Amino acid sequence: MKKKIYKKHTIALRITTLYVLVSFLWILVTDLVNEVWLGSWDFFGINWMPVVKGWAFVLVTSAFFYQILKQNIKSIEESEERYRRLVERSPETILVHIMGKIVYINNAGVRLLGARDLNGIIGKHILDFIPQKDREETKKRIINVQERVERELVEQKILLPNGQTVFVEIIAFKTNYHGKEAVQVIVRDISERKKAEASAHYLAYYDTITGLANRNLLNKHINKMLAQAKRNNQKMAVMFLDLDRFKIINDTLGHAIGDSLLKEVSKRLKRCLPDDDIIARYGGDEFIILRQNTTYKDVSNIAQGIVRELSSPLMLNGNQLFISPSIGISIYPNHGDSVDALIKNADMAMYMAKENGGNNYCFYDSALSDKNKQLMKIETGLRKALENDEFQLLYQPQVDLETGKLVGAEALIRWESSEYEMIPPMEFIPVAEKIGLIIPIGEWVLETACKQNKRWQEEGCLPIRIAVNVSVRQLQQSSFIETVKYVLEKTELDPAYLELEITESVVQNIEEAASILDKLKSLGIHISLDDFGTGYSSLSYIRHLPIDKLKIDKSFVDDITDYSSGRAIVKTIIDMGNNLNFKVIAEGIETEQQFSFLKQNNCHYGQGYFFSKPVSAEEMTNVIVNLKEGSIKNEHTKNYDLS
Repeated sequence: MKKKIYKKHTIALRITTLYVLVSFLWILVTDLVNEVWLGSWDFFGINWMPVVKGWAFVLVTSAFFYQILKQNIKSIEESEERYRRLVERSPETILVHIMGKIVYINNAGVRLLGARDLNGIIGKHILDFIPQKDREETKKRIINVQERVERELVEQKILLPNGQTVFVEIIAFKTNYHGKEAVQVIVRDISERKKAEASAHYLAYYDTITGLANRNLLNKHINKMLAQAKRNNQKMAVMFLDLDRFKIINDTLGHAIGDSLLKEVSKRLKRCLPDDDIIARYGGDEFIILRQNTTYKDVSNIAQGIVRELSSPLMLNGNQLFISPSIGISIYPNHGDSVDALIKNADMAMYMAKENGGNNYCFYDSALSDKNKQLMKIETGLRKALENDEFQLLYQPQVDLETGKLVGAEALIRWESSEYEMIPPMEFIPVAEKIGLIIPIGEWVLETACKQNKRWQEEGCLPIRIAVNVSVRQLQQSSFIETVKYVLEKTELDPAYLELEITESVVQNIEEAASILDKLKSLGIHISLDDFGTGYSSLSYIRHLPIDKLKIDKSFVDDITDYSSGRAIVKTIIDMGNNLNFKVIAEGIETEQQFSFLKQNNCHYGQGYFFSKPVSAEEMTNVIVNLKEGSIKNEHTKNYDLS
């Protein structure tokens, strides 16, 4: 500090002294020149008073001048000190180089470059800290800054002594350093920002669970590949893959297992495909594969390999899991010449593969598009059908095979659309289940059937039990039990005259199904298991369900012939039902032979065209009334008392 103060005084004193000497000489010389000029030169005759007055003025002003200089120098030095401290304490690297040679760097720069001290940096060329591949471009930028005044902001990597690289943002501009032209460089470490940008880029273009491309990156790839296929007149394949039964695994074992399964599937897909194929997770359990410059045979081989690979069992957290794919394939240009068309058509083909049982692949066919259009028409019509009162119930009598007497009727829904005429249940029921309309439609069927049964009883008809089909989706509704209670209370039908037919698929979740059925049984309702033998049931499950009746599916009844193994299957089902104390009913009885076989093997009940086709409520009323009067006969009944 004392040294700085001394230096400050010395500089001010020197400048002041110089000012005094120059001023003294100026006053003296100018007076002498004036005397000579006037021709009255006489050294001893000079009038010294003006000179002395001038010198006195200089001495007085020099004192003020000295003080002003001291203050100005002090301000300059303080400003320089503040700037020096600001530079030294700056969190950003600040360096100065002259023709590329580093002559100054602050502490932040020493830390950034990983040097022990200034000696490891000062004197080195700035290119020593630039990766080899970037050096030529950096040289150009150095020259550009030196030749121009404007500043330049760039991003680049710098090379550390340990060999690592760091992303930095650099701004460089011309300056002076100790009287020499130089370049000052401000360097900001942007590593964290680059990591954040990389993370944001990953989230934007990659799936976080599988690491595969997501929809955004898929769109970029598919547009690029399609453009290339068009330029080169090549075929391109879009494969739309969906995992069969994934939802069951995800819902049963939890999302953590589901996520692990998706990761394993992505690994297996990579093993099946060459590196230049694109695999993307499209969403949920759906994947899309893009294959360039391919053929039908080539894609078929790939699809077969994927089916084999994914069908083999895998172990996750001690659980042995089985998964299989359904794959739909569209080919450019045969199945579309736009991205949307190719994906849409591959999606349609995938659903066809799934409808064919899954675990296979299917190429797009234009017939699929026609089918989808029909499904869309059905969906649109279904949404208006309830409001427009387009549904009606038919009733098919159920007969005691031993006595030939009427014991019940099954309510069967029919849809006579105002736009598309009569639409079979097998076409609109799956659509209603898919879009959720099966819930309100099912409630309408339940209430209408119960109301009609109550009306028959009020009209004095023989009481019978009405059977109503219930879908799995209805049973899964938390409000289903309350809905049934509400309908029974509203229609005032005794629960003993209501039978709910459920399908075998409910046993996929046996505990939940048993709980719901127990509650329904506690109301006094009868339960039957519909389409027995075609679904998921096993004896170990069925014997624990509170059901009253097994219904043999029509497909088995059709196989009852003199030389058919179908007889053995039907007899086994009847025997099993009897051994479990269930009543057994067969549907789809159409011939005397079928009737006789079922009756001889102790099948309790039956329904089908052999007895009566499904009839309207009015016709069913006549059946019940005639039964009570004991005069039921027509051309269809042969020797039995039903029509």
